[in-house]
Parts: sequence; structure tokens; C-alpha cells
Amino acid sequence: MVGGLLLALHIESFKQLQKVFQGQASGQVSAKEILHMQRTLLAPYVDIGISLALPLNAVELEEKKRFAERVVHFYPITILVQRQILLLAMADEAPEVLHLLERLKKISPNAVPSLRQAIEREQIIKTATIQKILQAID
Repeated sequence: MVGGLLLALHIESFKQLQKVFQGQASGQVSAKEILHMQRTLLAPYVDIGISLALPLNAVELEEKKRFAERVVHFYPITILVQRQILLLAMADEAPEVLHLLERLKKISPNAVPSLRQAIEREQIIKTATIQKILQAID
């Protein structure tokens, strides 16, 4: 009985999570919906969506780095690691960037060339650390 009730609560949360992700993709999700979902057991998944939606620019860079690091720690998928590398590179944190890049090369070598594409696609400012990434990729 209790298990069924908990399952029903999670199914409703999952439906809300889908709605939030669809809203994020279309730019039509409210802060209230996101805050509500961050109070559920599915909060880490909401954070993944937020992390993927964060613009890769210098605006509030320190906050973005901290948030992205927390998300990557929970769910270290390739695209999140790439985005973390780019955020750290924009802050010119070369040692950490090169460390993550080497780990990415070992774990997912096919993901490394797409890092160059991400740099070009996002039109990221070419800091010294970004130049090191580009050299390490070549």
C-alpha cells in the first residue's frame, strides 16, 4: 500500500520533470516550476537540464562553474564534462581543464573532437586555456 503511494508520487514527479524539460527546450518553463521540481527526488535530473541550458559565456561564470561541477559529479556524461571543461577554460583554469581533458580522452576518445566543434559552435572567447585545449585535441 505504502509502496504504491510512493510510486504514484514519483510517477507524478516524473511527468512534471518531462514537462519542465519540454518547457526548457522551448524556453517556456517558469522559475516556479523549476524550483518545485528541485524539491523532489528527481531534483538531480532537473539540474542536468538546467546545466545543459546554461549559456556558455562569461556572465556569472563562477556560479555556472560551481553549478556545473555539482551536476557533473552526479552524472558525468560526455556533454556535461565537455561543458565543464569549456566553463573552466573560459575562467583560464588550465590545470583543471587539462586534467579533465586527459580523463575525457581516456574514457571517451571519440568525444574529444566534438569539443572543438563546441568551441566553434558556441563562439567561445579564445582564452589561453582554450588555445591549450585546441592544441591538445590536434
